[in-house]
Amino acid sequence: MKRLLALTLLLAAPAVGMQAAFDEEEEGAEVVNEEKNFALRTPNDDWDIMPADPDQGVDAYVLTQYALNQGEQAAFGELRVTALGLARSWVRKPLVKFAEEWRDVYEGHLLNTRERKETTGTLGGAESLTIDVTGDWESGEARRTYTFCKHGQHLYVIYVDRTYKAVRDEDLQEELDGILKSFRFIKEADKTKSKRGSKDEAPPVAGGGDSGKRKSGPDPKLLRRKEIDGGFWRVSFVKPKGFLMETVTPEEATRYKLKYKMRLTSKDRGAEVEIRIYADSTKSQQRTIKQWAQVTEKYFLQRYPEHQEPEVDKKFKMPMTKAVIRLLLLGKKGQVVHFEHLFIQGKNDRQYRIQIYSTASAHRTKAKQIDEFRENFELKKK
Repeated sequence: MKRLLALTLLLAAPAVGMQAAFDEEEEGAEVVNEEKNFALRTPNDDWDIMPADPDQGVDAYVLTQYALNQGEQAAFGELRVTALGLARSWVRKPLVKFAEEWRDVYEGHLLNTRERKETTGTLGGAESLTIDVTGDWESGEARRTYTFCKHGQHLYVIYVDRTYKAVRDEDLQEELDGILKSFRFIKEADKTKSKRGSKDEAPPVAGGGDSGKRKSGPDPKLLRRKEIDGGFWRVSFVKPKGFLMETVTPEEATRYKLKYKMRLTSKDRGAEVEIRIYADSTKSQQRTIKQWAQVTEKYFLQRYPEHQEPEVDKKFKMPMTKAVIRLLLLGKKGQVVHFEHLFIQGKNDRQYRIQIYSTASAHRTKAKQIDEFRENFELKKK
């Protein structure tokens, strides 16, 4: 198995409540989260320990990346741990019920799912349920394996992602099995009991889902209108008033080519707008903009069976472009969602993909801010 050796980020910037412990007699490192009462070990130095992000439901995160041959898609193996406070209604709830109710949460990013298996077992000595499923993802396939387990005051979910050639790599599977076998609870609990204040709600899921808990009460200065110079990416744009610029993770930057993301949460219940800007050089771009539009539309139609017919705005134009496609999508899955996609082939040796995602009535109530962003997105010369 050919993989990259990369910097263990946690050593440079330890996440709150999680640390890496090294044993000279063993390969890899142990990830310890005392607050959430668990620990696990990576098998060797091919695995990077990434910063945890409790606000996004990630209490531990380890990653291995494959070195690429020319023309290959980036392949990853990832394992994340989410430890949720055990709500009172969850104490006697069978694990199979979580799997049934949260199936779309953990499998919603996959299309044409297949080879789905459910198995029972143990995790750290406690009863567990594991679901393994493979499906289409972007231009290839991906596989997710997720395990539920209750212990003490927490419901633990460990979910593993593999993409492209990592999906069927036997060596990688052996290493993942080793990580799961190393999972242990730091302190034993006499019995499973609820945790006061815990909410009976589905978790945010990283790596294939966009849902997540958002921090409340940001500094008002961060919500001001701001003009942004994209520098190397040869673009400038405006962050409209009310939007909060969010941090792009290393995974998002390397795997998805995401450069900027910003979010506005409306006072109207369930209404929000998220804008994502992806950029690539012409030399390293993975698809033409026409291909990107086709893949995006196909993914949308399969994920949202209840939808309006996709619409392409044939009148839309943008300066400094060789070609541009504006794709409008509207679907419903629990609530109404609107997607506006701009696929841009610039005359500046850059390709851009912009996704404007809005829920509920936000596409109308925040139309002024959305228009301001779109109208001020400008390509720059080399």
